[in-house]
Amino acid sequence: MKRVILILLISCSFSTLVFSQDFTSLDKSPMDVAYLPDNFAHDRKGADKAIVKVYYSRPVKNGREVFGKMAPYDKVWRLGANEAVEFRAYNDITLGSKKVKVGVYSMFAIPGESEWTIILNSDLDYWGAYSYQ
Repeated sequence: MKRVILILLISCSFSTLVFSQDFTSLDKSPMDVAYLPDNFAHDRKGADKAIVKVYYSRPVKNGREVFGKMAPYDKVWRLGANEAVEFRAYNDITLGSKKVKVGVYSMFAIPGESEWTIILNSDLDYWGAYSYQ
């Protein structure tokens, strides 16, 4: 009897290996977030509150030449992959010499060979920069 139970346990453990779950491949441009914490302001749990959060999809270069080719110089380009980057300001801030009010913005850039222009737009939900004005 003990031998039968042992054989059943061993066969059950091997069957789980045979029927293991197959996972789909990882997203080619996974979502990510970067944020600037306010080290002096904390929520009820003691965690730092954010001053700014930037939500984006991480693009994959795949050996391609990006700037000057895929993203032509001196033309509007969406940052990240897929949808335009979402920039959330939780406080009024200053970027360069520009004041930015609390709010949610889409973020674009005009890449140049030596200098970039960063654009914050109050219109949201862009796919690429095709319809940006």
